[in-house]
Amino acid sequence: MMKYVLVKLYILLLVVVSYCQNGEVVSIKGLQHNPGNLKGSIYIPQKLAHHSKQKPLVVLLHGCGQSPEQLLSITGIQKYADSLGFYLLLPEQKIINNPSKCFNWFYEKDISHQEEGESRSIIAMIDYAEGNYPIDIYSVHVIGLSAGAAMANALLLHYPRVFNSGAIIAGGPVGLASNPIEAMKVLNGKISKTQEEYKTSCSHCNSARRFPKVMLMHGTEDIVVSPNNLKEATKQWLGILDDDVADSIQIDRYLEVEQITTTIYMDSLDHELLKTVRIKGLGHKYPQARGDCYGKSGEDGLHATEIGYNLTLDIIHYFGLDKSRKSPNRKQEPDWEHKYVSLKRYCDGTYYELETSTDTCNSKRFVNYTISQLNGCAVSDYFYINK
Repeated sequence: MMKYVLVKLYILLLVVVSYCQNGEVVSIKGLQHNPGNLKGSIYIPQKLAHHSKQKPLVVLLHGCGQSPEQLLSITGIQKYADSLGFYLLLPEQKIINNPSKCFNWFYEKDISHQEEGESRSIIAMIDYAEGNYPIDIYSVHVIGLSAGAAMANALLLHYPRVFNSGAIIAGGPVGLASNPIEAMKVLNGKISKTQEEYKTSCSHCNSARRFPKVMLMHGTEDIVVSPNNLKEATKQWLGILDDDVADSIQIDRYLEVEQITTTIYMDSLDHELLKTVRIKGLGHKYPQARGDCYGKSGEDGLHATEIGYNLTLDIIHYFGLDKSRKSPNRKQEPDWEHKYVSLKRYCDGTYYELETSTDTCNSKRFVNYTISQLNGCAVSDYFYINK
């Protein structure tokens, strides 16, 4: 028994050391407004310890039965924060609020901007971070997994002015459940609305000047949160963004991973509004890649699996946290000097760079394409990595 206890203490020590080895974790104490009774902490990378220039903030919301430390481990986002220089806000559920440590995404009081609950506590933590650290208020983002994803989606919908972008990993739409019984129906994919119903059910959407751009990811073999939730969340955001969406592009074998299909929805200026990532054969797991410029994308665990796709880095690109990424632009020829570029080729022969980054370390080069329709003619959508 003593040996077992010592082993557990040793493992816990390793987790704590890895959690703060390149920076400092500061507990949020004395939060003046905490109606949801949540805990919280902030991760400060070592390079930002004495930094005065404003930097981005990423809010990380864990799933049921998880801790922020576990989510940091499986996503590997801490090393990106260390290298690229951004803060991490780590809200945490208490067992007294939910015995399974799930964020209560199925209670209106806990998600609505008109109520006093858990979402208000998270917003208060963001305010605390902005008041105590040099945070760029125009670069606040949120990532959520499972129940944390459902809460993240609610934050993006109800507090659009607070966030620049968000990533919803194995989550679902907002507002389909109002109690635990309905929540189980949502998890099982038994509740559905039309795109128009989602649009009309958002009472504050017409008054919102803008909404954050959103990335939705789900596995087709998820038995915890039904893959139907990806369809529902997509319908919800397309309903909300309806007037702004002007074009879309679907990519099979995304980043040369056979089982991944992604769809990007853009406005009339080709700015990304919504991105969906569907991974065939993936269960209720966080996808990882074995390595990149920063090393392995995350640690293995109960909630993660390796499929050759670094979701964390893809999210960082989508959020614009990687400053080596170029701004989208049209040109006659692609920029072949960069290692990772995704392009859209127009019928007039010009190219549009959807994404450019120097952060990918793959030495191989590939071209991947699908056919979509643009103004009635076939368009090839190219993706390549160049050494």
